[in-house]
Order: sequence, then C-alpha cells, then structure tokens
Amino acid sequence: SGNCFVSLLRSTTVPRLVARNVLLSSLSGTSRLRWTIDSSVLKSSLPCHVSPFFVLDYGEGFREVPCKLILCPAKGVRCFRGARGSFQAQLKCEPDLPTHVGNVSVSVAVGDALRGPFCHSFTSAALCCHPDLEFSVDLGDEAFLDVCWEIVHRSTS
Repeated sequence: SGNCFVSLLRSTTVPRLVARNVLLSSLSGTSRLRWTIDSSVLKSSLPCHVSPFFVLDYGEGFREVPCKLILCPAKGVRCFRGARGSFQAQLKCEPDLPTHVGNVSVSVAVGDALRGPFCHSFTSAALCCHPDLEFSVDLGDEAFLDVCWEIVHRSTS
C-alpha cells in the first residue's frame, strides 16, 4: 500500500477525509482517493463492500457529484471468502452526467499493483468496472488494505 500513500503525498493539496476511511486530494481536474479497508472484509462472506458516499468536483455546475467506491469478489465468486484475496475495484457516480463532464481517465493501485490509466464515460455507464480492475492480494497478516484511485476529468467542451 506504499505506492498509494506516496501518490497522495505528492499532491500539492492536503488530502482531506471525505468519508469514513476515504481520503481525497484534488488539483486542476485530478482527484486522488485512498480508501483504507479492514482486510478482514476480504476474508468474509460478504458479497461486496461499499464505501460511504463522498462527493467529487466535476466542475461546470457539477461541483458535488455523489460517488462511492465498491469492492466485489473476483468474477464468478459469490463472496470474498471464496475469492481468496481476489477482487474487483469499482467506482460509481450517482447522477447521469452530460458528455462534456462525464469523461474520465482512471487508474487504480492496490499495494504495488497499478492498473490503468484507461478511459471511462459516466455518461454511458454510472458504474466504472473495467475488467482490468481485478486485483489479487495476499491475505496474510496485514490488518488494513489501501485501494487508491486517480481520476482525471477530461472535459470535452
């Protein structure tokens, strides 16, 4: 989880707590999120784990877009216990966003594993669940796990 934290610290803005266990830093169209979860979640019988709502600033009249982060067991598995440390990271933005603000570039890091960047349109789909956002972690002695997101807003106006 070291890479996630370094990415947040490199930001020129101070990360702030925007929801329980969710840190956010934003600067000029780029948002960086770090969601710290209890690793026992990945050993549980839960079908998914959802962060509290937080807001992202998409500009142009969309300054407080409610979003949440979601972890789901690896594809085809019903609960985290059965997935044995494999999961998919997802981001959901609640309202429908117009094309000129809904296009983003997304990267996700879990520990030393980095996925992305890749493009997503929240105009086309409220849920960003790219197939490459699947991760596998060792469920050893770590008490907490950081899932870090970088979202770059790509205005089309």
